[in-house]
Amino acid sequence: MKSISNHLLNTDYMILYRLIVIILYTISSQMGYFYIYPNNNEGIQLIQVLYLFKFFTCVTMTLNVIYFITSIPLQYFNLGHVRGYQFLVVFSFNSTMTLFYWSAFLYDPKMIYEIDELKNMPLWYNHLCHLLPPITLVIDAYLCHPKIVSFYNALKIECFIGIIYNIFIETGILLWDKSPYPQFLKYNLLFRYFNYTITWSISIGFILLGEKFVHYLHKNIKKNKKETNSHDDIKEKIENKEKIEKKRDERNTKVE
Repeated sequence: MKSISNHLLNTDYMILYRLIVIILYTISSQMGYFYIYPNNNEGIQLIQVLYLFKFFTCVTMTLNVIYFITSIPLQYFNLGHVRGYQFLVVFSFNSTMTLFYWSAFLYDPKMIYEIDELKNMPLWYNHLCHLLPPITLVIDAYLCHPKIVSFYNALKIECFIGIIYNIFIETGILLWDKSPYPQFLKYNLLFRYFNYTITWSISIGFILLGEKFVHYLHKNIKKNKKETNSHDDIKEKIENKEKIEKKRDERNTKVE
């Protein structure tokens, strides 16, 4: 009974945590939109939102929102394997986004400032957008351990998203000479594809890291269960011993 009540309490905490994260993402997304389009008096427009998907960060943020919104119904309908794949892919995108953003910023902050859409965005906001998402994801994994799923299937999903994104980027560069990252316009085709290869290779490495992390969480669960069962067995033996001794004392008392 105690374990059931603890499980229900943990479930309540997980749902509350995810709802808080969804609300924070909603607020931050709205703030980001009006930072990028400060002179927009007509409200949020779908075309302008779709235009932002040229940024790797926006793609990653969207995957985060999908992950947290769908995690509750997926858990309710016992579709843990779907959430397992979601976690590996989203963890990989978040880790790659964070690594590249902070590497670029520390190497040369102008690489961030030169992007036209980000000129009106406060630095603190940009930093938080590239720091908090992976942290919220890891906390969620600790609260509700994702299922262990196939690495290769997760890789296929990531490659599919990556190919679509690269086609989108290359189309803008080749047809309109526009890129979300101004530095890419200075590179030739071969060097750009080399960058894509490096990026997705690192991303695949993060899938492997995410898989190891999930295995670590499940290993801890088994260890804790084993310790709990061992403790319960010892407790049960002590209780049985006390009962036997009590009965023996009662018999001795009657004999006397």
